[in-house]
Amino acid sequence: MSGRTTASTNPFVQLILDGRITCLEDLKRSYRKIVMRTHPDAVGDSDKSDEFVTFSSFYEKAKQFLFSATKGNTKDASGRKTNPRLQFYQRLKRIESLDVPYAFHRNEHEAEIRLLRAEATGFFEIWSPQYVDLHKVAEKQHQQLWTEKPSGPYMKHALALNIGPVLHNVITFHLTGSPVYKRQARQNIRAILARLEEEGYIAFRNYLSLLISDMENGPALFD
Repeated sequence: MSGRTTASTNPFVQLILDGRITCLEDLKRSYRKIVMRTHPDAVGDSDKSDEFVTFSSFYEKAKQFLFSATKGNTKDASGRKTNPRLQFYQRLKRIESLDVPYAFHRNEHEAEIRLLRAEATGFFEIWSPQYVDLHKVAEKQHQQLWTEKPSGPYMKHALALNIGPVLHNVITFHLTGSPVYKRQARQNIRAILARLEEEGYIAFRNYLSLLISDMENGPALFD
């Protein structure tokens, strides 16, 4: 597909071609403005649902277009070097603080969480492009872990609840540099990875293993 054809159907791509969006941060800001005008929860209009889904699709395609155009350039509009690895973990931390299981009003944060997940995916793609497909499937499996009803003698939600602290420790290690969180993240990790494999969550098992291994590269904070 040519740039002209893509731009004619995707306003974000047109902004990239016009030079008004030059990095992922620019794209994110533009998308956030659209979210606040089109998300049904934000505007109180269910008729906006189709429009919101359309712009979400535009955002994902524009992100791919931007990455291809910049060939993974990790500098912002002012030329300063960015840290997609750190930004990835920062988004995970924000999601963790909003997406609290069993909260009474989780739906109030739905739009923001969705945007943060898209941002986290974008930074992951820049940081580890070789694992993009793994990340996409793992994200779906992670959500499935939380939505499945408890079943069996061990209760599947128990597995999800065991994963939560591991992710928390991995994220906090990268944002603080404290080795305490690295040690805590590795506690019982073999048993958790084995359970994920037994339950059929292979992609998420491999993704979690990747995050655990990444701690050996040092905290993202110090990149």
